[in-house]
Amino acid sequence: MGCSKFQKCKVTIDIPKKIVGLFIDEKTFFILNKWNLKLLYFEIENLKTLLVEILYNIGRKWLKGEIMNYLYLDETEDEKYFIIGGVLTTDIKKVEDAVYETKRNIKRKKGIPEKTKAKILTELKERDLNSWGLQDIKKHFFLNLTLDKVKFRGKNVFTPNPKVKVIGVIHIKENSSLVNEKKGYIYFKMLELLLSDPLFKEKEIEIIYDEFSSEYFDKSIETTIDSYINLKKIQSGNSEVVKALQAADLCVGSIRRNLNGEKNCYYYELIKDITYSIEYLEEHSQKQLKKEYIS
Repeated sequence: MGCSKFQKCKVTIDIPKKIVGLFIDEKTFFILNKWNLKLLYFEIENLKTLLVEILYNIGRKWLKGEIMNYLYLDETEDEKYFIIGGVLTTDIKKVEDAVYETKRNIKRKKGIPEKTKAKILTELKERDLNSWGLQDIKKHFFLNLTLDKVKFRGKNVFTPNPKVKVIGVIHIKENSSLVNEKKGYIYFKMLELLLSDPLFKEKEIEIIYDEFSSEYFDKSIETTIDSYINLKKIQSGNSEVVKALQAADLCVGSIRRNLNGEKNCYYYELIKDITYSIEYLEEHSQKQLKKEYIS
C-alpha cells in the first residue's frame, strides 16, 4: 500500500510504545491516539518509506541508546523529606521552551505586582510560586513540558511528549534537620542509586545539577564519572543561566508537595504519569515507590 507525495492517507497501524510521538522528518505528519497507541494519520511519500524510517529510528536511537539523555537535577527538603530530582530529556530545547513559554505567559498576566513579576521572570522557583499563590503558572508550565502541539486540519491538537520524564529520589529523614556534610553524603548516595537504576542502565547520560556544595559531595563527584560507563559528563550549573534547572526546581518541589498531600498540589496530576520515583534508604536498600512513565 502506497501513497502519492503529500496525499493524505487514513490508516491504522499498531506501533510499540517505544515510538510514541516519534518524528521522522518534515514530510511526516501524524496524530497519536494516546489510549490505544495507534498511528492514525500521516503524510509521506509512501507507506513503505514511513515503516522503514520507524524501524530504523527504533533500532538506532532507542534499542542501541545512541541518543544522549540529559538529566537536570535540583534538591528540595522539609522536616520530613529530602529529595533530589528533576527532568530527564533527550530534547533540551523542549524543556527550555517550556520555561520560555511560561515566562512569556507571565509577562502578559495581569494582577501580579511588578517586583514579583520581575523576580519570577529572572528565575522560576517552585517555592516562590507556591508562597505567592500562583499555582496556575505551574499548571501552564507542566502543560508546556508534557504536551506537544501540532496542527491538524487547521486545529491545534495536543499529543503526549515522549522525550521528557520527571525523576525523583526520595529520602524520608530520620531527623528534621540535616547538617550540610550529612546532606552531601546522602545526596551523593541518592545519585549513585539513580545511576544504578534500570532506567539508566543502557542510556548515555549527562547530568547537570543545581549548584550544591559539601566537601564529601565535591570529592565524590570527581570520581563518579569513572565508575559509570554510561555517564558521559556531570557538572553543576547556575539555575538563573541554565533554564532547564528551573524546570527541575518546579518538578522536584511538586513531588515533595504531593507526598505531603498538600491541597494546592492539584497540578501534580499533569506530571504524575511521566514521573519515576525511587526511595533511598540509608541501609542501602531501595524500594520502588512509583513507576508510571511513558517509555
